[in-house]
Amino acid sequence: MSTPLPKSKRKRKPPSHRQNILKVHNFSHNALKLNTPTNSRKYVLWSRNGHVYLQANKNLTPGTNRTRGPRAMFVGEMMATGIVRLRNTATNRYLAINQRGRLLLQRKANDDCLFREGIGEQSFNTYASYKYYKTQKFDIFIAVKYGGDIKSPVSTGIGQKAIMFNTLRT
Repeated sequence: MSTPLPKSKRKRKPPSHRQNILKVHNFSHNALKLNTPTNSRKYVLWSRNGHVYLQANKNLTPGTNRTRGPRAMFVGEMMATGIVRLRNTATNRYLAINQRGRLLLQRKANDDCLFREGIGEQSFNTYASYKYYKTQKFDIFIAVKYGGDIKSPVSTGIGQKAIMFNTLRT
């Protein structure tokens, strides 16, 4: 009977869930002038699917709530035509999608915070990642499940009800 190796001698396989699974869209900052916002407006994002408001939770993660409070207020900073950056007014953090395909809040604005704002059916807005994509550009969206939970951006697609938001200006 063989003795097991100590933990330090075991060979570990890298976990598959930690790999970067998304492709990067290369774009020029100077051509699009994405350094400073051209316009901004305050609004809340109301999900068509779960009938909830997208908000920043107390633990600084994106979440949802049925009531409209100060954590549900976002400032949409227009960077170029159809390109927007979403900043939460209560936490002063930016909504972003990282290379692993997770929705998160970041302290500083960078390329992960850029979204392509599209108008879907019945004038609902969609927000697709500007930098990352799976197979074609603009195919990873901010989404909310029917129960009100945040849906993984990697499992979203065009035409889903979960990706549609109504922007209510305040």
